[in-house]
Amino acid sequence: MSESAIKAYEKTLELCKVIIEEHFKPCGLDQVVKEQLFELILEWERRCGRPFTHESGAFDCVYRTVQEAISLTERFHKGDSKQECNYLRDKLEKRELQRWFWTFHRL
Repeated sequence: MSESAIKAYEKTLELCKVIIEEHFKPCGLDQVVKEQLFELILEWERRCGRPFTHESGAFDCVYRTVQEAISLTERFHKGDSKQECNYLRDKLEKRELQRWFWTFHRL
């Protein structure tokens, strides 16, 4: 694992801190989402052959990805915290963050 990946991971967690704390942590999913975000960074570096940086648009894409997960959750299950947690858990299990990330990256 490269030093650039670790730095990118730290910046990603800082960027997404509020979303993770408010939406994933109450469901017990904060570690799962953090692991998947780190995997995204490593996958980025493997696929693209360059560091995960602001200049590449990667941070914007990862933030949009996490926002999309929350937006869809709220759209379908607003006010029902148990259903919100189930929905987020399902999306993480299906690795939807990765699919959304690469979709946004291509835009």
